[in-house]
Formats: sequence, C-alpha cells, structure tokens
Amino acid sequence: TGALDGRPLETNGMLVAIGLGCYFGGGMMITPGASPLGGYFQVVMVHKISRLELLTLLPGLYCGKHLNHPRVTAVCASRITIDADPPADIEAEGELEGTTPLEVTILPQALQIAAPALSEPLPLRP
Repeated sequence: TGALDGRPLETNGMLVAIGLGCYFGGGMMITPGASPLGGYFQVVMVHKISRLELLTLLPGLYCGKHLNHPRVTAVCASRITIDADPPADIEAEGELEGTTPLEVTILPQALQIAAPALSEPLPLRP
C-alpha cells in the first residue's frame, strides 16, 4: 500500500523500482522514463508473475522493453510513500538500507550541480 502524489497505491507487486535516472546496476534500463531533470521519479511496478514470466522479462530490462508486459506498470510521481505487510526490504545503490515504510520526495533545486553546457537541451519525458 502507499500513495503516489497523494493518490492511493494498492498493489500485490513483487518489485517496485523508483528511479530518478534510467539505469540500475549493470546497465539495466528499469526506469526508462526517468530523468534527473524531470522533477519526478518514475515508479515501475512488477505485479505478481511467475518465475518463468520474470525470466522472459530480463532481456528487455536492458532496453526498457519490459514496460510492454501487461503485468508491469510505470507511473510518474514526485512524492511516494510505500508500506508493506510484512515489511519489504529497501535497496538503494546496491545497498540494503532498511525496510518499509518508505517515503521519497523530490526537492526541486535542492542540489546545485556544475556541468558543461549541452549543445541541445535534454528532452524531458512525461
């Protein structure tokens, strides 16, 4: 259970991935619509599927095609709360950080980053 920007979230998900960038470890594009410039997280939920179905999703993780599966949902939100019964593990950057409940929020312009100018602006994804 939880909420996405205040909208209730009910899922029997086996995985919930929250991304501010597209890629997770090893080049998996699990949140292909995420952008650090977008002002939101992309939330990808894999609803309960069999192990065989999960194996068929794995190749698509490297190019974002897993979002085409009917048991995978992707939404965008800037404030996310998640609770689970029993508590679920929370992993960040490959490290176990604790268990649910979890709350994450975008804080616009909270971090200033210096980088070279781009010749063209990056596209923002909805």
